[in-house]
Amino acid sequence: MSEVARHCIREVGLRIVKEYPTMDTRVMSPTDAYQVWAYVVERSGWWDPQRETVCTLFTDYQGHVDGFHLAALGDKSSASPDIGLMLRPVILAGSARVFLFHNHPSGSLEPSPEDMVITKTVAEACRLLDLCLMDHLIIGTREKAKIHPWTSLRASDESLFTP
Repeated sequence: MSEVARHCIREVGLRIVKEYPTMDTRVMSPTDAYQVWAYVVERSGWWDPQRETVCTLFTDYQGHVDGFHLAALGDKSSASPDIGLMLRPVILAGSARVFLFHNHPSGSLEPSPEDMVITKTVAEACRLLDLCLMDHLIIGTREKAKIHPWTSLRASDESLFTP
């Protein structure tokens, strides 16, 4: 590191990458969160159902959406988010609640052992940062239906969300 860089102060802030028209909805349940996820990915340029993708949706305590963040783009079978980088936009936005999403290009809604570990790890990181991980939704592959099938990890294993 150069002598000049060592003595610089960086101003850090939140940058809005893209704005979507408001849905005028509060996110109070996994179903509400899924609807926002579907709304955003249908309008995004990065969504590819053949790649595993990890996203976060973050809200205030009343469920008003503060932001949506694409945390990791993976390959056909995995995506590895950096938890600190994933939660940075949540912290910068001053949010209180987080919903975690990732899709399975295989279409399976069955959580993998890695899904369970990441959920537990994110829940612990959120607890340390005074955030609440509300749920982790696994999104399947949309076939002929108009919506993607999905499942809630909180509904299937509440213990993942408690310290």
